[in-house]
Amino acid sequence: MSAPDSGRRSVETHATGLLWWCDMSARLKKLLEFHARAPDDDFTTYAVALEYASAGAVDTALEWLAKTTDLAPDHAYAWYQRGALLAGQDRMEEARRAVRSGLEAAERSGDAKAASELRELAADW
Repeated sequence: MSAPDSGRRSVETHATGLLWWCDMSARLKKLLEFHARAPDDDFTTYAVALEYASAGAVDTALEWLAKTTDLAPDHAYAWYQRGALLAGQDRMEEARRAVRSGLEAAERSGDAKAASELRELAADW
């Protein structure tokens, strides 16, 4: 597969190894550079996930959110985002599991606000 034009950059999805082409925002490019220097930084990993989600690359965002929760199991908002993205894809059982994990994370870390937001997210499911 060849690059479409010089203004486009390739992004490799890490879980599948498939290449896809997109116009990478300057912010995403910078976050990926930060992540390459500190791959165990859950803050940067989470930020990359949110950038992919904002770009509509849901599967890639979910991969990065999984990386975030692997690095930081008590990251309640990463669990929240996973639940919301999964629900948006009508993957409700997976969304419910993510919310349950997020609630457990929020309880472990004493984050009442995150717990409240997770309950609100799943209130209509």
